[in-house]
Amino acid sequence: MTQPRRKCKAVSLRVTEEQMVAFEQAALMQRTCVSSFILDHAYEAAQEVIGDLPILSVSEQQWREICYALDNPPLRNPGIRKFMSSKSLFHENEGR
Repeated sequence: MTQPRRKCKAVSLRVTEEQMVAFEQAALMQRTCVSSFILDHAYEAAQEVIGDLPILSVSEQQWREICYALDNPPLRNPGIRKFMSSKSLFHENEGR
């Protein structure tokens, strides 16, 4: 589970007494130090969050087109407005 890492940055945390006791107990049960326990589990949680997010990659040209579309919405269309305000086929038979 624990892999050797090159330590680069220090992180300081303020925790409640209850949290510290839980960290100490869990670290003891896994036969590791509190810092390693917190680091390992925080890293796993971060990787899970990152992995859950979809990544959308677009070219510079596609990005310009997206920005143009957002900055220039389509003109008003009376036909679309009428269509969107009419009852759908699924609601025409209600009440029969």
